[in-house]
Amino acid sequence: MDAIVLSRLLSSRKPNEVAAARAAFAQAGPPAADIVANVLEHARKKRVRRARLIAPLVNGGGLLTVLSALGVSLVLRTDMTDAFFHSGWGELVSRPSMAELEAAGLLARWGDVRAADTLIAALDDPKTERAEAARRALTELLNGLDERTAASELSTEHGARLRRLLTEETEQSRPAHPELALALLNLIERICAARLNAACRATHFYRTFVTAALLQDVERLSARATDLRVRAACVDCLPGLRAAVLERIKTP
Repeated sequence: MDAIVLSRLLSSRKPNEVAAARAAFAQAGPPAADIVANVLEHARKKRVRRARLIAPLVNGGGLLTVLSALGVSLVLRTDMTDAFFHSGWGELVSRPSMAELEAAGLLARWGDVRAADTLIAALDDPKTERAEAARRALTELLNGLDERTAASELSTEHGARLRRLLTEETEQSRPAHPELALALLNLIERICAARLNAACRATHFYRTFVTAALLQDVERLSARATDLRVRAACVDCLPGLRAAVLERIKTP
């Protein structure tokens, strides 16, 4: 089956079709990663095309004008109205579809960094079940991601959002997502402990992620985290992170 058919199956409203596609990919394993990445890209392009068609109608109330001309009475819930006209259409359409999340979840299971964009973008999805699915998959990705791949293939934007995860964890009165925080701290520890070559250390991700600001975030989390596992992970992470930051300062 090609990417278009598989994308339709993953986005199907029929649970049996989604389960069948997921099972087929799971059985194929990592060798199917390129096919799944194509499915992910097809689903993303489909969402973008749909957004470009609808956005001119929605922006400025054009959609309401058209519906009114057709004699259709549209009643929107308050939260929907706010989302459309205050948060901005662009923000809404930037959220990944279920087909994208399904495909990204499979890639994450195989430690494929191509899942990162979709999963990080879905963390702020107002639909709780989608955000939770993204967090679970991102946790799996970070745990399975090789430190050299992370340093060379993650982007500056990925690093900024990952740092925000630590900040959010610090600001919680109770840790909301300790498993994700643990996976991130473990990745930071591995990146700092690994003897990365000069090319990896020179990437935009490494140079903007392994910084004094990240060190401060981890130190703050080690003092404020209420989950004992997160505190312990911070303690384990800090020596290597301090050394890596110091080395960066000495050799800019």
